[in-house]
Amino acid sequence: MKTESIVLSFFAVIWWIAGLQHSDWSPIVTIGIPIAVLAFLFITGNKRSKITLERSKQENRRIRRIVGMASGIEVILIIIAINILMKVGKTELILPIIAIIVGLHFFPLAYWKPQKLYYYTGLVLTGTGTVGIFISEADLRLKIVCIVSALTLWITTFILLRRQSIK
Repeated sequence: MKTESIVLSFFAVIWWIAGLQHSDWSPIVTIGIPIAVLAFLFITGNKRSKITLERSKQENRRIRRIVGMASGIEVILIIIAINILMKVGKTELILPIIAIIVGLHFFPLAYWKPQKLYYYTGLVLTGTGTVGIFISEADLRLKIVCIVSALTLWITTFILLRRQSIK
């Protein structure tokens, strides 16, 4: 399974758990679903891992640098946003704002990597966070933003693995 898929799946689990940590849903849903999805993606990814993209070492370094810069900026913006929201007493908006920042971080990756799928991932995450800002009920906001974000990352992972198998 490619590093990219592992990272996306890891953050999908974090979104899922964040969205359901205080819910009254069954442990089968809160814990079982992420375990099942990860197992599926792991098995799928390992079956397809023999297929590799032909890239030069220089191209791989360039991509790692771009991912590192986009991720570093993303983390800095998340920390700044959390601090601002805490100071103004709007902590209920932290997760929607994080979804927007995470979504925005996919756009430079889509362009520079290049990976067109990331435009859609970024659009869904940014849109989800934006919609989440306007949901007044805290529990519903949390569930929608986190579950949609998790599903988006898992679907992105599955599509990436599927495309890898076709090449």
